[in-house]
Amino acid sequence: MKDPDKYRVVRFSLIVLASIGIFETIITLAFNALPFSDLIQDIADPILLTIMVGPVLFFFLYRLMIQENARITEAEKRVRKIIETSCDAFIAMDVKGIITEWNRAAETTFGWTRKEALGKSMAKTIIPPSFREAHNKRIRRFLATDEGVLLNTRTEINSLLKNP
Repeated sequence: MKDPDKYRVVRFSLIVLASIGIFETIITLAFNALPFSDLIQDIADPILLTIMVGPVLFFFLYRLMIQENARITEAEKRVRKIIETSCDAFIAMDVKGIITEWNRAAETTFGWTRKEALGKSMAKTIIPPSFREAHNKRIRRFLATDEGVLLNTRTEINSLLKNP
């Protein structure tokens, strides 16, 4: 499907570029009558080009950036929907071990609401005290090597639940 906005920008760019050609022809004819026309022309050409093409280029790049941001936002919404509707608990954390994502299945599994869990230490929230050092060691190893022992594997481990 063709994007009419995309072609509108291209048409506008072509009109501006044609205007630049006409404008530069007028300037050239006007400056040729002056004794130092070559010097003025050498200075005027890059300046005119910048003045005329700069805003068009900016507008075109700005439109592309807006379209790309909209596309990314839609992709993020799709990922969020997948995570939220998953039957498996999904928990994400940052490099400091702070919980940054917590889906409904995690709420059901561990007893903490998303609001309660976000911003807390994952180790202190769901990792039993006897496993915390091993957990922290694996995290440090992953950050140093980009290799995780439990990544991309389905694992069943003991965890803490929220006290009722």
